[in-house]
Parts: sequence; C-alpha cells; structure tokens
Amino acid sequence: MILVTGATGNIGRQVVAALLGDGREVRALTRDPGRARLPSGVDVVAGDFDAVETLIPAMKGVDSLLLASYGPATGTRDANVANAAAGAGVRRIVKISIAGVEAGDGDPVTEWHRAGEEAIDRVGNQRTFLRCGELMTTAFWWAGTIRSAGKVFVPFADSPSAPIDPGDVAVVATRCLTDGRRHDRDALLLTGPEVLSSRERVRRLGEMLGRTLECVDVPREAALERMIAAGQPPVIASARLEMMEVKSKGPGASASDTVAVVTGRPARTFDDWAARNLASFR
Repeated sequence: MILVTGATGNIGRQVVAALLGDGREVRALTRDPGRARLPSGVDVVAGDFDAVETLIPAMKGVDSLLLASYGPATGTRDANVANAAAGAGVRRIVKISIAGVEAGDGDPVTEWHRAGEEAIDRVGNQRTFLRCGELMTTAFWWAGTIRSAGKVFVPFADSPSAPIDPGDVAVVATRCLTDGRRHDRDALLLTGPEVLSSRERVRRLGEMLGRTLECVDVPREAALERMIAAGQPPVIASARLEMMEVKSKGPGASASDTVAVVTGRPARTFDDWAARNLASFR
C-alpha cells in the first residue's frame, strides 16, 4: 500500500493515477474525503498533519508515502508524519521539497522545506527528497490578464528559472515510491530542460495564441497586492515573493538532467506543457 498526501494537488493527482495504472494499492490522505474526487479504487481517508492521532491509522499497512506539505508549519508537520510513519513501520518517505535547500537559500519557503527535511532525518526514516524548481503551472496565475488584457504582470520578469512540468515530478516521485532502494538518502534536484525567464515564457505563449502579449515587470509591493487579491493568504504571498527575490539575485537557475536519469526520457519542455494547456489562456 502506498499513501499519497496532497493527492488532490497538481503533483499528487498524477502520482495517484500513475500508481493505479501500475496496479498498486493506493491510499489518499485528505482533510475532507468528501471533496477529494479521486478515482474509484483509491482508499480515501481523513487526516490532518497537525493532528498526529489521525495520521497513525492512515498509515496502517503502508509501505511508502508521498509527503507534500507547505507553509510556515512544514517542519512540525513533517516531523509529525515522520514519527507516525516510523511508528507504523512505513518503509520510505518521498518528500516534495524545493530547489535551493542545497544552495543555502535563506528565503522563507526554502527554510520551511529545510526544516521539514531536517525533521525527517532526525527521525531517521528511509527517505528521498525531491527538490523541485519552479513548476510550470505557476503560469496559470497569468491566465486571467492574458485573456482580458493581453498582459502579464509579474515581479522579477527577467530572472532565470528552469521550470518543470508537474507531470515530470509525478513520474519521478512514482519511481521513488515503487523502487526507492535506488534513491535511498538521495536529494534529487528536479528542473525542466530549459532556463527561461517569465518574459520569455509569456512571449512563447503569445506565439502559440497568435497574439502579442506584454510582460510587465511590476514592483514587489504591487505584486503582493495582486497575489493577495487573487486569494493567496498574506503570509504565503509574502513568503513566495521573498523566495522569488532571493532566487532572482542568485547565480541563475540551471537545468538538471535528473528526470532523464530517473525515467529514461528527457524532461518535457515549457512549449510542450503550454500546448497541452493552451485552452486555459484563450
């Protein structure tokens, strides 16, 4: 049995589908099973990272688990999961983490994940950390203003990044969950195959749409207001912006070959992801 947390998210849903396709028994942990809308055959159970008593029964009979946590309490929550997993005899934890932990980036989001990684290692679980770069799905935040005004408003528009398709993260996570011995104690850096600024991604989206799109580099405070207005909690929005700022001042993102090494095929490009999701921007 494999337990997937974050099973309703961009990565988790694809991991669930891949595991089911491979004939695996899958259990999904969610706060509200009634709203999960997961495929039949998934054992959906209620649980909360902040309530250890709900984690222990969810891990009964589980061999490995995918851990997807986020926010200021990540260190505490990952410790709760690691301790419950150790007590239940779970063999392996595969944690979705963030690129920058290895470089010592000190922004809040990276520090949240660093605390989570350290908590897991203190407990001593077998584990694999997937340190992901920016997900290509962040471009969905641009869809509204692309449709309405032909513009994208972003801070640090020319900063380098090597965004990765969440589907590629899911494939690597699935491999680690089902054949973790190959990656025990590994921390895998996962990025896409190209270094692309936000401005370049906007330009490419425009070409696909047959429109000229304008990428407007906005001040940090204006970006914060927009993110909060779009529904992000202030503490999350502020932390994400600080993360973007810290990484924009670094030496620049570089593309890794981890997806190809683990899966045997190259990581998918932004153009490929955009073509599959173009309807969201029309």
